[in-house]
Amino acid sequence: MNIDKMDICDWLAGKADPEVVSAIEADLRDRDSSVTLAWLARRADASRKYDQAVESGRLERWLDEDDDPLPESGEAPEEGHAFRGEPMGMLAGARGASPWAVTGGTARWPLSIPDDGTGRALARTIGERCYGNPEQAVTLTLHVTQAEDGGGKVLAELEVSPPPVREQLVITVEFSTGDRRTFTAAVPVSPRPSTRSGPCEPLPAEAARAQEGVWLDGGWPPVFKLS
Repeated sequence: MNIDKMDICDWLAGKADPEVVSAIEADLRDRDSSVTLAWLARRADASRKYDQAVESGRLERWLDEDDDPLPESGEAPEEGHAFRGEPMGMLAGARGASPWAVTGGTARWPLSIPDDGTGRALARTIGERCYGNPEQAVTLTLHVTQAEDGGGKVLAELEVSPPPVREQLVITVEFSTGDRRTFTAAVPVSPRPSTRSGPCEPLPAEAARAQEGVWLDGGWPPVFKLS
């Protein structure tokens, strides 16, 4: 089936016909997921642009514009387009005025996957790859603590619940300071409710922007990428 821009718009908005949904999901399964999802992130504003084109009477011209083709499997995605926390939010954390809970000096940073086209694609990819079940619900939490040797450094680790059972979950985080860390949650050898990646290499405190357990505005890591 030939998937066009309007199909992508409908799919992102959750309004696509079942045949279109099946075709797009089949394409996601057949391609390298990180590349395809990075492409979808670049198209995440398609519904908004479509609505604006309809309202302004420019729909026909917009549909005639050159579209971004789906990248071939293995093609590197453009820098900074995958799993952006702001503004497109492939992984959008719980944000607001409330401080994060603190236990034993550890700030907990819940991550959530939004219920939209790109978010559902991400959730299904994680479920299929790591659990053998595209419908598997997964809870992701980033834990940040002060490094023992001080020096203005912090350590972060990713908690995954339930733990992967089929393949390890690997997520790369680019923090607001530009520092990058890769978190790997392995398949545990025995049953347990959750598993952690283990602490990453020390980060500058500005990367987390936490003060006495409260996350500050602007402290959200801007890019999450499923590796």
